[in-house]
Amino acid sequence: MEITLTLTILALLTGYSNPSLTDKIEKVRTYTRQIEFNYVSWMTDAALLKMRAASIGAPYTLEHAAQKQIVSEYLRNTQSILEKEYLLEKLYADASITDKELASQTLRAELANQYARQKELAPLADPSCKIRSVRSLQNLG
Repeated sequence: MEITLTLTILALLTGYSNPSLTDKIEKVRTYTRQIEFNYVSWMTDAALLKMRAASIGAPYTLEHAAQKQIVSEYLRNTQSILEKEYLLEKLYADASITDKELASQTLRAELANQYARQKELAPLADPSCKIRSVRSLQNLG
């Protein structure tokens, strides 16, 4: 009885965990909550990337030409990912294709490989880009 009373009081004090659906914007957000930008996750991923890059000392162990090649490959890979994501969106938007999973299987496999390659290149490309930017700014002024 004592536990039930405590839980009831606690439930009344804390209220609902779901947002109020009286506001139109909150009603719409219930449908898009899964794809909303997650700032905390983004910051955590960025911190982990920077720690990985710092642990290998990439910008200081690679020559200028190698850094340039890594950054170029990273940018080409990112461009290719964007293009394939666009093709995937077009494929899923095409009403004439009935089995979208089967039709997009090859494209999704290519994207998975490119995401993996991008993840490999990111710790090397990120600090190299920063150092190249700083050097460019120093040369300008």
